[in-house]
Amino acid sequence: MAAALAVAREHGVRCDRPLILSSHHNVVVHLAPAPVVARVAGRTRLVRPQSERLAAGVRLGSFLAANGAPVVPPNAELDPGSHRHGGTVVTFWTYVDERATAPPAETAAALRKIHRVAARFDAALPDYDPRAEALDIAALLDARDDELAPLVRSAAERLVLPNSRRQPLHGDAHLGNAVETPDGVLWNDLEEVCTGPVEWVLACLEHRRLVFGELDDEIEQALAAYGDHDADLRTRLAQAVCLFTGAWSALASGADPSLRPRAERRLDYLRYALEM
Repeated sequence: MAAALAVAREHGVRCDRPLILSSHHNVVVHLAPAPVVARVAGRTRLVRPQSERLAAGVRLGSFLAANGAPVVPPNAELDPGSHRHGGTVVTFWTYVDERATAPPAETAAALRKIHRVAARFDAALPDYDPRAEALDIAALLDARDDELAPLVRSAAERLVLPNSRRQPLHGDAHLGNAVETPDGVLWNDLEEVCTGPVEWVLACLEHRRLVFGELDDEIEQALAAYGDHDADLRTRLAQAVCLFTGAWSALASGADPSLRPRAERRLDYLRYALEM
């Protein structure tokens, strides 16, 4: 919050009523009454010291918005960043009126539009491969004597990624990252943009159904609406998604023990899959 307000003041943003919209791996603050949202690197700094994906999200988000893709855009009234302050990184985005959770089919159709536009983006983005970050997280878990550390490390070392065509991607396309707005369905949270197969994003979308048995109908509608893709590759990439989500949720559970059961479930799913 302090970093968000300090950088906002430097850029002439008046903020009387800052409101934290979310506080997970990064912190998202509405700088009310200004129509500006600050995204601040939080826990991600432990593994991504330069928080390169926040900056990459601005680059790709600006390109997508300029080319008509359905995304919440970086803020156009000031320099969206990234800006450094006190060892963290801040980026600025446009505040939108979120009226409801977007319908699954419309959400997936919007995601396909994003990927069609993103395919023309030619600047560098981080790779989707979660293994290096998982090993760094395992080291952090070791430092706090967490019993999940060996499981995260073993999974990262054993996981083999399939060869596949790659392109720029949203990176974290679960259904909660799309919202219904006055301008239609928009995708938000471009914090995990990367290059990889589109099936990586669809495996992220399917993750809750596979691991937790949740949102079965909604996810089925979304996958059908997205259209043609390699369903076998999507299924194979479910293991990589479990490594990504399991490692990060294990790290987060140190501060929020309520996340522990879901971290363990993800890693158990992964362990079983790798032993098959």
